[in-house]
Amino acid sequence: MTLIISILNGILPVTFYVLVGYFLAHANVFPRDKYQVLLTLTFNVFFPISTIYSLGRKEILSEDFLIIIAYYIASLCTMLICMLITPLLFKTDRRFGFAHTCSCTLMQNLIVTGLPIAQGFYDPAEAEKYAFITSFAQFTSTIPICFFLFEYAKLREKSEPTFKIILQIILKSVWNTLKNPMINSIFLALIYNVVKSKYVPQLAQLPTYIEPFFNSCRALVSVFGVVSIGVFSQNEVHKIKQKIKTVKRTNSVLNLIIFLIIRHLVFPVFQISFLKWFGLNKQITKVNSAIATCNTALQAFSLSDANQFEPGVAGMMVLIGMAVEVAVTPLLGMLVDLFY
Repeated sequence: MTLIISILNGILPVTFYVLVGYFLAHANVFPRDKYQVLLTLTFNVFFPISTIYSLGRKEILSEDFLIIIAYYIASLCTMLICMLITPLLFKTDRRFGFAHTCSCTLMQNLIVTGLPIAQGFYDPAEAEKYAFITSFAQFTSTIPICFFLFEYAKLREKSEPTFKIILQIILKSVWNTLKNPMINSIFLALIYNVVKSKYVPQLAQLPTYIEPFFNSCRALVSVFGVVSIGVFSQNEVHKIKQKIKTVKRTNSVLNLIIFLIIRHLVFPVFQISFLKWFGLNKQITKVNSAIATCNTALQAFSLSDANQFEPGVAGMMVLIGMAVEVAVTPLLGMLVDLFY
């Protein structure tokens, strides 16, 4: 019964908010072509604010760094696979294709949907601990990398490939990435973490009249972000009915299937392998395998939409991935048993 409740806690709210967004747009209560407003509020305001507090207040112990390092290496291996398959999946716009593939397969919705589902299979306290450790690893690696890849693809599309120009593009892409509110919030969270851990321990728990503000921002991230997918879906349906040209598409269904396999199976297997290699015990590896297979993050949808490159696939990764996570988690647990 606990398993069913936890799974429903992860899936039902997201499904409800998607349907709310869809029918709000369908009834013209919210303009169907203004879903970017919701995404802007989510990832330029609410998400950065919530990140500073949620990431900054968590303690990262020395033994936790093995999990973080395993995540980094697993992500690098997954990126290499993305690099190999990108030319096969995208005949043109391959730089955008690589950025899109990486964001769909590496960026994880760890806390909003991934954690409640993982808590249904394993001890809730353990699952929460490792979800936040993985979140720390993600915010310090794959999220900035995916932002950079989209910036690089956008600038490179307009330039001739000389060495000097490519170097300038790389530097400008790094600068644009560093200016992003999401990336700024990561740096502020790391500073906050160091200050409250080493110098001002009183900051670990903010006053009761301030903390609710950060918790509210965290709640609004899931509400506004997921509602935007519903509004986007209604906008796409409207375009199809009106025969309006939509964003450029490739083999969307095939890409979706391949991305789901990489996100929910290939990456977790890499994670399991490196955790076993580093000598972590079976229970820790099992819990982390459940965290590793959680669905694609809303940021992937936001980035793909901002660059008008297959946002529909990224949105479906967010939604379908929840069901895939439920199905794959026990299989990964059995795989861990075989490994050990």
